[in-house]
Formats: sequence, C-alpha cells, structure tokens
Amino acid sequence: MSLEELRNKIDAIDSKILKLLAERAELVLDVAKAKGNNNGHNFIRSGREAKMLRELVARGAGVFPKPAIYSLWRSIISASLALENGLQVALPKNSSLEMHRLSVEYFGSFTKYHEYESEHEALEKIDKHTVAILSLESGWWLSLGDEKYKHLKIFARLGEGVFAIGKLQPEESGADKTLAIIDANAHHGHAIATHGKVKLVEFEGFHTALNDAVVIGNYGL
Repeated sequence: MSLEELRNKIDAIDSKILKLLAERAELVLDVAKAKGNNNGHNFIRSGREAKMLRELVARGAGVFPKPAIYSLWRSIISASLALENGLQVALPKNSSLEMHRLSVEYFGSFTKYHEYESEHEALEKIDKHTVAILSLESGWWLSLGDEKYKHLKIFARLGEGVFAIGKLQPEESGADKTLAIIDANAHHGHAIATHGKVKLVEFEGFHTALNDAVVIGNYGL
C-alpha cells in the first residue's frame, strides 16, 4: 500500500471517530434530560468514571499507548460533563503549576477555570455546576467535617495530595479508598495530613460511615 493510500485510510478512520463522537454527544444530552435537575447535585458519576477508565486502559488498543487512552477518555468525559452540566472548576490563586497541570489533565483544557483568593473561597463556589480542586498543603479539609459543608465530598484524587471536591455523593467503583477525619492519636488508617488534634486518613475500600471517624469522601483508583 502506498503512502498516500495509508494516509487516506487514516483520514477515513478520523471521519468515523468524529461521527462516533457526535453520536456519543447526542446520547450525553439525552442522559442530561433524563436526569433532570438531579436534586441540585453535580452530574459527575465518579465511581462510574473510575471503573470505566480502569477497564478501558486494561483492555488497551493494540500498540496505542495506554497513558494516551486515559488522557483521551478523560477529555471525552470532561467534554461530556460540559455538555451535560456546564462544568466549571474553582482553584485558589496560590495553586502550584503542578496543580494546574493535574487539573487540566483531569478536567480538560476547554473547561472553565476560575481562581479565588483562598481555599475556603473556592469551597464556597461549589454548586451543581462547579467543583473545586485543592491541595492538602492547608487545612481546608477540616471544613468538610462541619455541618455547613456536609453536602460537599471529595470524589477524586488527581495526584499526590491534590483532590477534587463537589456537591455530590461519591459512588463505589470496585477499587476505592475512603477519606476520613479521625483523632490524631488513633492508630488506624493511613494518615496523609494532620492539623492540631485531628488527622486526615485513607482507608482501603468504599465506606460511607466509620466508627470514631467523619467520612469526607471516597475516590476510585
């Protein structure tokens, strides 16, 4: 097969991919209509996303790089959320370049990003359209144990110490970790942050409640 013929085959495949993306986008809009208001919660299905990505990467696509499969589908998922719910992301102004990179890798370069003066101001901006991305470098996670913020949950881990928080209920993906606030003197779970007399710990598995702990989120691996 000549070089021109090979390129023509690639162009034909690209056209098929575009057609399939258009079909997928129409189905996403149908899903949004079926969900309705979603009780004022964000449309993100964190457990479904994590499970789907694990399965797609495990399945692979021949010689196509697996990290590229992950990045490609994260972009597709984020574009779908933008269609479905007008997704926006809140970040504190002191966010590092690495945090910005992780945010774009997870939610796409086309998503609307807004910067705020502090982590707590970013938390205040969370609604059914907006999620926040925060680093454990400050103690904002303590607020998720308060009655005022009980409707907010950590639902994804973007990188080391960087998490996404939204107005939603995380769901089980089949391979999960649970984040909870416990007494600093307790000896269970894996501590990832400490603040005064309490610490933030990770537990293996998906839990909605734990003895002597306040569950503030879950994320799929």
